[in-house]
Amino acid sequence: MKPIILASASARRIELMKLTNLPFTPVDSGFDEQPFHGENPETYVETQTIGKANEAGKHYPHAIIVAGDAGVELDGKVFGKPKDRTDAIRMLKLLSGKTHRILSGFAVYEPEKHIMYHGVDIVSVTFKKLTETEIVRYVATKDGMDKAGAYGIQTIRKRFVAAMHGSWSTALGLPIHFVIQNVLLIEPEYGSCLKP
Repeated sequence: MKPIILASASARRIELMKLTNLPFTPVDSGFDEQPFHGENPETYVETQTIGKANEAGKHYPHAIIVAGDAGVELDGKVFGKPKDRTDAIRMLKLLSGKTHRILSGFAVYEPEKHIMYHGVDIVSVTFKKLTETEIVRYVATKDGMDKAGAYGIQTIRKRFVAAMHGSWSTALGLPIHFVIQNVLLIEPEYGSCLKP
């Protein structure tokens, strides 16, 4: 069976992949992420994900590459990772009391045969109305500084989230059910790893 490379150094994506029981090796994709310039949010996230898969495929041509990317979208604007503390506070103030979407891209790529399956899954999240103190205290923890939208949903779910609709793995940044389906399309023998 071809080895599986997770083109991500994200701790959340690594933990999600471990849940699949699929053997994999995490690596930094090396992809230079592009800033959002007002394009369709789904297309933007999908393009970023494909870019990560392609970049990793150059270095691991005989493997199956799994890549993911996520963005937080509100009113057509995508929030990536905050640039600094001020940017994080700005993002959370905008999200406060509103419903936004987490767009989570996935790609499963076999460079040797030029096969790639990719797409975007979406989760809807409604934040409670947040106070300035709540926002500043959370930003001070630095938990959201490396995450799209300036927050980690696993950390703030009970305090900040009023409602959420969609897959938990998608909310964390990698729609694992789609990843499994597409890995099996390329290498059905991995099905044996999924059995308890």
